[in-house]
Amino acid sequence: DRDFAIDFLYASATCAMHLSRLAEDFIILNSDAFILLPGGFGSLEEFFELITWRQLGLHTKPCFIFNVEGYWDPLLKLIENQISEGFVLSNNTKFFTVVDKIEDLEEKLIQALS
Repeated sequence: DRDFAIDFLYASATCAMHLSRLAEDFIILNSDAFILLPGGFGSLEEFFELITWRQLGLHTKPCFIFNVEGYWDPLLKLIENQISEGFVLSNNTKFFTVVDKIEDLEEKLIQALS
């Protein structure tokens, strides 16, 4: 019956989502640092979740934006706009570090994890 199939699909999708969430939480709890690489919506969602967790005091692990060839410049401009418009506190930028070169990323990671 159609209603059963829809209920089954919804339950399956919900279960998969919760299992995925558990796996994600496990990875976050067992990581030493986080690096936002050039990517899409999923990368942004995960990064901002990590920043939100920092705001809430749920972790203190270092977070980096690896701004390869200026890829994340528009995102950084958006964050600046959110600050200037009063939606984000300026001190929230301390929750992440922007690096442009792999050598700088390596150096900052070593410093943060020492």
